Amino acid sequence: MAPHLQAGASDPTLAPVAQTAKKSGWAVLIPTSTRHSRVILICSCYLHACKCGFYGDSTHECRCTPGQIQHYLGKISGPLLDRIDIHVEIPSVPFKELRGNPTTESSAEIRVRVEQARTVQRARGFYNSRMLARDVRKVCALDDAGERTLEMAVRRMGLSARAHDRVLKVARTVADLDQSPTVTAKHLAEAVQYRSLDRNYWT
Repeated sequence: MAPHLQAGASDPTLAPVAQTAKKSGWAVLIPTSTRHSRVILICSCYLHACKCGFYGDSTHECRCTPGQIQHYLGKISGPLLDRIDIHVEIPSVPFKELRGNPTTESSAEIRVRVEQARTVQRARGFYNSRMLARDVRKVCALDDAGERTLEMAVRRMGLSARAHDRVLKVARTVADLDQSPTVTAKHLAEAVQYRSLDRNYWT
């Protein structure tokens, strides 16, 4: 629900989100205790990219002006958005799909793949989310096709150095879920798709 906040209201979360481990101190009278914590930021924009809620919706007409849309989106700062690993749009479900009976992967099957991926990451010595910048190039090495895909994404979407590393970490996770020892162009392309706000609204 970040766009509903006042501009800059979400910026205080920048520091804890940017740090892998954060020291938080609470003063109770005289004693002070320090706790180590890891921050997970989950943010919902209610699927709305504007105040009326229909910008980009193929079934409804948006009533907002371009200026109103930019003002609305501007309440989420670029630096904060840059620190969010995955941001995706969830469009409304068409009636046929809503009433259909599609064959999908069950939660139990997904859980097995996730646990397998986590096992692979533990064997490396760290989870991908905790990967240090110096390890990104080694653990997320790309072939020529992957390098071209990444270069195209960085140029077209104007990704920062921080976003570049986050895309690679997500691509490494996609490859782990695919039980692939290497990060391919396919895995990288999927990771890029998970930065839809960079691609559609904030660029």
